[in-house]
Amino acid sequence: DSDPRLVLIAVDALGDMESRKAVPELLKLINNKDKKIRISAIYALGDIGDKSAAIALSRLVEVEKDSEVKRMALEAISDLY
Repeated sequence: DSDPRLVLIAVDALGDMESRKAVPELLKLINNKDKKIRISAIYALGDIGDKSAAIALSRLVEVEKDSEVKRMALEAISDLY
């Protein structure tokens, strides 16, 4: 397993760079067991603005139990449009 701190730094950097190439990996991270990593990946996807993330984020909203994560996913979806 990767060090969560390093993952967070990398995810934040990818979001800041608005790297569309990172979208597939970020989509994997929205289901990570670490809440901070999930939220960071969701935020980065919103920053990147690639509409291809909308379906996965919508599914996350449907199944996510944590209200904060769900709210962030909804915000990211709105950022995509």
